[in-house]
Amino acid sequence: MYSKEQPISETSGPIKFIIHGWQSSGNHTFVTDMVKSYHSIGIYNVFGVDWSSPAKKDYLYSARSTKRVGEVVGEFIMKLTKNNKKMLHKVHIVGHSLGAQVAGFAGKQVKSLSRGLMVGRITGLDAAAPLFESPVRTPDNLRITNKDARFVDGIHTNAGFFGFLSPFGDADYYVGFGGPIQPGCIDVNVFEAFVCSHIKAHHIFTRSITSKDYVATPCENPLRAIAGMCENNKSVIMGEHTSMEARGDYFH
Repeated sequence: MYSKEQPISETSGPIKFIIHGWQSSGNHTFVTDMVKSYHSIGIYNVFGVDWSSPAKKDYLYSARSTKRVGEVVGEFIMKLTKNNKKMLHKVHIVGHSLGAQVAGFAGKQVKSLSRGLMVGRITGLDAAAPLFESPVRTPDNLRITNKDARFVDGIHTNAGFFGFLSPFGDADYYVGFGGPIQPGCIDVNVFEAFVCSHIKAHHIFTRSITSKDYVATPCENPLRAIAGMCENNKSVIMGEHTSMEARGDYFH
C-alpha cells in the first residue's frame, strides 16, 4: 500500500510500515484502517506488509518465519532509502503480535546491512510472547529489543499471555496495567478474552494516530501504579504521537 505518486526522497514525509500478526494478512481491517488514519493526517508513504502465507500456518512455523520475513522487509527498506541516513531516520515500523517480532528483525537487518545505521522508530503492539518470552526469554538477537531502532516503543495489552510481559523498548506502555484482560473483553471465555485483549493494542494505536487523548504515567512498577503512588508524575502521550525522548515503563 504505497499511495504517493512521486519517488520517496529526502524531502518526503515519514515512511510507515504496518506489519500484521499471526493468522492475519496485509489487507486486514486494522491495516487498512491504520493506512486511512495516516492518510487523514497527511502521511502518505505508508506500506502494508503482507506475509500471510507463513503467518497463516501453525504458530511454530509462523514464529520461526519472522526472522526471514523481517530480513526481507529490512532489505526492501535499504533499497527504498538507498542507505541514506536521513531517509532511514524517517522510517517507522509498526508491528502487531508476531508482526512486532518481524519489525524487530527488519530493524536488525537494516542495522547489519547499513553497518550500524538504524531506522527511526519501531512500535511493537503487544509483541508476541510465546516462543520469544515464554517458556523462556530468547536472546536479544532473536526477538524485538530497544537496539533495533533509534527509538523503540511497546504497547502491552495482554501481558504475560499472548503479549510480552517484560519491557522490550525504550518506552513501554501498559494499558490497564498490561491486562491481561482489558475492559470490554471480560464477558467471554478466557481464551477469547485474551484474544480480544491482544488485539486491543492495534485498535488503540490506530485511534492514537488521529488523537492525542491517550496518556500514560511513568511508574517504577505496576504495584505502585495500581496503588496510585505515581499519579503526580508527569504523564506523556501514548501511541503514534509519543515523545521519542520517553524512557521507562508507563501505565495507562
